[in-house]
Parts: sequence; C-alpha cells; structure tokens
Amino acid sequence: MRIFQLNKYATLNGGSETVADIVGRIGNRAGHQVFLVGYEKPGQLPLFESDSLGPDAMSVKGMFRNATLVERVVQWAKEFKPDAILHHNIYHHFPMAQLVDALDREVGVPQSIILHDHKPVCPVYVGYREGHACHECKGGGLRYLNALRHRCKDGSFVKTSLLTMDSIWNSGVFGVYSRFHRVISPSRFLASNVQGIGKGRKIEVLTNPCPPVRVGNERREGVAYASRLTSEKGLPVLLRLADSFPDQKFLVAGDGPLQAALDEAVAKHPNIHPLGRLTREATVEMLGSVKFLLIPSLGMENNPMIILEAFARGTPVIGTDRGGIPELLEGDKGFLFDPGSAESTFSVFKKAMDLDDAAWSVMSRRCSDWATENSEEHYIQKLAELLS
Repeated sequence: MRIFQLNKYATLNGGSETVADIVGRIGNRAGHQVFLVGYEKPGQLPLFESDSLGPDAMSVKGMFRNATLVERVVQWAKEFKPDAILHHNIYHHFPMAQLVDALDREVGVPQSIILHDHKPVCPVYVGYREGHACHECKGGGLRYLNALRHRCKDGSFVKTSLLTMDSIWNSGVFGVYSRFHRVISPSRFLASNVQGIGKGRKIEVLTNPCPPVRVGNERREGVAYASRLTSEKGLPVLLRLADSFPDQKFLVAGDGPLQAALDEAVAKHPNIHPLGRLTREATVEMLGSVKFLLIPSLGMENNPMIILEAFARGTPVIGTDRGGIPELLEGDKGFLFDPGSAESTFSVFKKAMDLDDAAWSVMSRRCSDWATENSEEHYIQKLAELLS
C-alpha cells in the first residue's frame, strides 16, 4: 500500500510526529511505501521518508484558506500516487476543510485521520478546564462558543476567538470529519469523548504502537518525569512529592514555562535531578534506569507515547486517573491516583515506593509483555486494514 501522510510537522516534535515516523519506518519494513509532508522546526530531526514545506509557519488567514499551500500538497500527492491518505494533526497549520476537499477532488483516494487530541470537540484541543474534564463544546456548532466564553486558550479572548472560529469553520460549516473514510482514535477514552462527530461517523480505536521491547538487568532507582514543564502536565504535583519523599530520586526531563519553579525546587531539594529536554533515544535510556515513570498530568491525556515507551523498557507507571491513562494501566501495570486529592497522591505514591523487588518484577514483566503484544508491526498491520 502507498500511504501519503500529512502532519503539521515533518520533524520529531511530539506524539503525533512519533506515530507518523513509526508509520513510515515500520510501514516501509512491512512492504508499504510511505511519504510524509509537513513543516519543520529548527533543530529537530526529520521524520522517516518526509519532505518539508519549509520552516514552521502559521497565519490567521492560512488557517481558513491557502490556495498556494493546498495546490502544493495536492501536487505532491498526485506525484506520489497514493492508495490512501492519512492525516495526523493538520489543523491550524493547514486550511483543513479546503485541503481535504481538494484532495478528494484531485486525488480521489480514501482519506483517514488519526485523532491525537480533543480538537473535534474542544477548540483549544485539551478537553479540560480549571483542572477538570470539560465537555461544554461537545456537539460542535454554536457549542464551540463556550470556549470563547471561558477564554480557554491562555485566558486570551483573541487566541480563543481564533481557535473557536477554526473549529466552527472546519467542523461546523464544512463538516470536515464526515469526509473521512476512517476516524481513528488511539484510546477508548477519546473515542467516547468525540463520539458523534462527522454525522455519527464510527470511531475506530487503535492504540498507539509500542517500540521494540528492550529490558536489561540494569540497576533501577528513582522515578522519572518526561514532559513539558507546565501545570497542565502536573509538574507542581511532582515538586510536592519530591518535598514529601526526600529519600526518593526524581529525574525531570523537559522544558517549559515552569522552568524557574523547577530551578527553585532543585536549589532546595537535592533529590530532584533536572535533565533538560532530551532526545528520544536519551529519554528511552532514562526510562530503562528508573523503577517508575510518573505521569502527574491534570489534563485529559489521550494515549501518551511516553507510557508506551516506558512499557517497552519494562517500566511501570504511576499515573493520574485522567483521560486514557487508566485504560493503559489495566492489568496491574502501575498505580493510579487522583491528582485533585493530596491524600490519594501521597498514599498511592508511597504504596508504589514500598513495592518489594519481587512484586515490582512481576509488574515490570506485565508491562513488557503488553508492549510485545502491541508492537509496531502489529500496529501497521491493523492500520493498513483500516486505511484500505
């Protein structure tokens, strides 16, 4: 199968790019031909079999109409002659409705989309507000105006207005999700949340792929955090735990707006070890050196790739009971806590830290076994069936 992928970025920026990269690399190994188009971010590695639209670029007008960009992408697709087109995160950087319509007319092959976040039912795509799940925009149409009422994007009326108009334009006016052959969700949680989009289009569930399992006999110690340094991702939760458990080692990988808060905590707590933003390879190595991955996120996570990468290293997870995290930890592959409850947070963390070596080894093996069952090869086989 020849698969033409589209994503905001053609460089390794985050979760959607990781999945797109796997589709290219493992798809090629499985006998498919895959090509991806997107923008590039300076200093980031290009994705497998990809080409760039140039430096990261987004304009207000270009979110709704951009004939030059659409024509360029359509021409690329025509030259590649795909059997299927696979969209990832294309909103904001591409005029989504215009692009999907042009590809239908000019290329005429099935188009599908993988939902990496809550954009179809949340203009600001996070699915939560003030620390809690939010469904006020579910159903689309004028319900998207609830985001504007709450100024959900950084408290800004201007930013929220732009994202709200984008959702109304693509989902409401043009009904873009009804145009896709398949709408694919990496988690049951997100599938349930977006149910009803695209005139009731069925949402297929296909969990993100796990990297190859690699479990060594290295000595494990401490807990790792690998995410943006933000309140939404739960950095303050980690800092409170580090204060309450001074004998536990906390590795913190990432950068972001709460860097100053992390620096201040590091000065007071020698058990916090800041690592900055790591490459994917360095992150995987780190995950293989710790006993647990900590996911203290307050947001409604979908199917975090970092959890799958931890499982591939046989590393259990201590995660919040939000979004798609609980379904990943089914089968006793870690511990869940309520980040809104200090009692739950500290008692669950202590329970994990008190786990003896034999019980931890059993949990670790469950993680690696699950990763083997949900391999990249298995993912490509299922994805190809859906795209056909």
